[in-house]
Amino acid sequence: MSNEPYISEKFREEVESHLIGNLLIRDTECPLILGIFGPPGEGKTFQVDEICRVLKIKQIVISPAELESPAQSSDSGNDPVAFLRKKYTEAGSPKGEMGAGYDMYMNKFHPYVLVINDVDTVLGDWGQNVQYSVQRQLLYGELMAICDFPTMVARHTVKRVPIIMTGNDASILYRPLMRPGRMRLLQWVPDASDKLQIIARIFPNIPKKELEKLIDEYPTKPVAFWKDINSRYQEKLLLEWIREKTRDDMRKDLEFRKEYAMEEILSNAPLTLEKIKEFAEEFNKLDISKEVYV
Repeated sequence: MSNEPYISEKFREEVESHLIGNLLIRDTECPLILGIFGPPGEGKTFQVDEICRVLKIKQIVISPAELESPAQSSDSGNDPVAFLRKKYTEAGSPKGEMGAGYDMYMNKFHPYVLVINDVDTVLGDWGQNVQYSVQRQLLYGELMAICDFPTMVARHTVKRVPIIMTGNDASILYRPLMRPGRMRLLQWVPDASDKLQIIARIFPNIPKKELEKLIDEYPTKPVAFWKDINSRYQEKLLLEWIREKTRDDMRKDLEFRKEYAMEEILSNAPLTLEKIKEFAEEFNKLDISKEVYV
């Protein structure tokens, strides 16, 4: 089995068509924003990262915190609208302006994508739990203006830069931003086949038939649940490995920045089906999904 992570063909096609349509096609009618929404922990961000890595498209990632409305300040550096505009124009700056997208040494323009993760947490309508602000409306206005005029931002000519947003609930976003022509929605919920393929790459030494039976025992658990099991097993092996070393050895390794490959630590103790079942039962009793995958 390949060591490459599994990417759903449907997901890949949607993301690649959005990126290529915006970056390479002149006079495209492809919406500038691709909104990918679905249950948490099902690999939305991970798959976007992998697709961009393969296509060598660099990401400018914006977190929800960077779009939060700050206290009233005259400092434009604390202005989320100015911050969003700056990131977009840097990514799309042509050669003459030497923006983030231009490599002066290679004399070429790097393709960029603007990625806004968990967008519904900062721009979603959460009813009485949300603080409505002028800043929030200005952010929506700026996003819509960029969608309508993607090559002319703040009176500067820029290259078109595709935007990808991820989140859990598209229904709480501002409807005018989601209209056809501005945003295309991809509702991502992996089907049974996709989920099996993804989890099989996490546990490559376990037969697929056995994994399929185990997944059926926990039908509501997302992909992240199984990835966390693998991570937890690695943490336990790492702890056992550390216990075998003296503190003096560890001090020397840290001093000289000696690094070890995780494969070396895992090679003598591969994760078995029995261990996976133990961790799954333990995690399920803790009901970790309700606490983490939200």
